[in-house]
Amino acid sequence: MDTALIAESATTVNALASEIRSTVAAKNVFAAYAKKKESSKPMSIGDNYSFSQFGEDKIVRNFFSSRSHGTKKRGVYVDVGCHNPYRFSNTEIFHLFHEWSGINIDLDDRAIEAFNKARPDDINLNVAVGLENAELTATIFEDGAMNSLDADIVNRQSIVNKHKILEYKKVQVRTLASILEEHLQNRQIDFLNVDAEGWDDQVLQSNNWNKYRPEIVAVEHCASNICSGAMPSSKILEEQGYTLVSWAVRTLIYKRIDNVNNAG
Repeated sequence: MDTALIAESATTVNALASEIRSTVAAKNVFAAYAKKKESSKPMSIGDNYSFSQFGEDKIVRNFFSSRSHGTKKRGVYVDVGCHNPYRFSNTEIFHLFHEWSGINIDLDDRAIEAFNKARPDDINLNVAVGLENAELTATIFEDGAMNSLDADIVNRQSIVNKHKILEYKKVQVRTLASILEEHLQNRQIDFLNVDAEGWDDQVLQSNNWNKYRPEIVAVEHCASNICSGAMPSSKILEEQGYTLVSWAVRTLIYKRIDNVNNAG
């Protein structure tokens, strides 16, 4: 039997199994949460649960929590490159346990279909985010977490990491500023999450930072040294008045400087 075919099949099965496990785990947590909802005792079921790939959601939640008031209720998130409502999600913990809502953005229609089912009260947009409103060709992988507009990322994922490409698809690209102008409706953003597979800097640059200033920004990075000056995302955010406050493997977490001493 073709060993390459076996390897490819195994990769596909493992990816699907991972997604199924994440979804089932989320549903189990939700069921337990529902049972406790009528209880007069404070709910702590979400305290040690994480949907994120590297625990980013638990780190971010600390910045919206205090000993006296618990975690902030009914906050607002914007998730660029949202991928899946449960798997690797940095926002689901807020949606499920703390009544947050927001805007979820992804260039993959499979992702937005899943968000429309899981978060029907959110604004779920099937577009990419970039420096200008345009139409570009995106590479869609079997594992949607790898989708990208960046040629270097596509080559690494397809050639080096052997992820299967499903199609090349024309996608609408909009600036983050134009999306927020249309959909935010004068709400303040608490948490901006950016995971755009090599397109993260373009996403940040496309925001109107004078008008839309989230308290916390989480950005994916691929640098081996987070202290190096080689990360454009750090420069962009530092110039806009943010400082690095945490790091979770491949995610950098920044806080608006005027609030940097107000955590907890």
